[in-house]
Amino acid sequence: MENKEIQNRILEESDKLFRKHGINFVTMDMIAKHLGMSKKTLYVHFKNKKDILLNSTRKRTQERRNHHETILQSASNVTEGIITVLRETSREISQINPVMFEEMERYYPEVSNILDKDRMKNYDQLLKVLERGQREGLIIPDINIDILSKLFLGQADIMMDYDLFPISEYNREELFNQIYINFIRGISTAEGQKIIESMASKLQSV
Repeated sequence: MENKEIQNRILEESDKLFRKHGINFVTMDMIAKHLGMSKKTLYVHFKNKKDILLNSTRKRTQERRNHHETILQSASNVTEGIITVLRETSREISQINPVMFEEMERYYPEVSNILDKDRMKNYDQLLKVLERGQREGLIIPDINIDILSKLFLGQADIMMDYDLFPISEYNREELFNQIYINFIRGISTAEGQKIIESMASKLQSV
């Protein structure tokens, strides 16, 4: 197996462990055991657990952005694309131990920096999406999409405010849906809202 393949496998499997158990719970010993390799081999490829965490975060954010771009480009309309991306993100959040979010915020500012940079790339992507939505008559035409794009992405800071929304009281998946789905409803035309409700009905009937 090539070095790049080994590194990708380490990053992907470590990411699963971080998501399942939280960051602080996971050790290099645990990662090595999970992968069926020696700890010595791990250290050949990465300096420590933080190095693995940072690289796995970069890898995941890049792959997620590429995947979302594919969804948005292939969707028959902007609203369908946005809701599909939001659904997938909501499902992804539901599979992550909420402790991981809090640990990233409190103990791993480098991870937060990576996510902040990714958010700026998402801003450029979102601007194009909302412009397309206005052309398609699905997003309200007279809104300022620059401001709305920043507001949309800024919702993540609200969701990660653990004083405002304690993990013990608020389910992250439900919180995500309430914040983002209703945000999209609020900037959609009547035609856009029809598509949202149609997709919501289909989801409930499955």
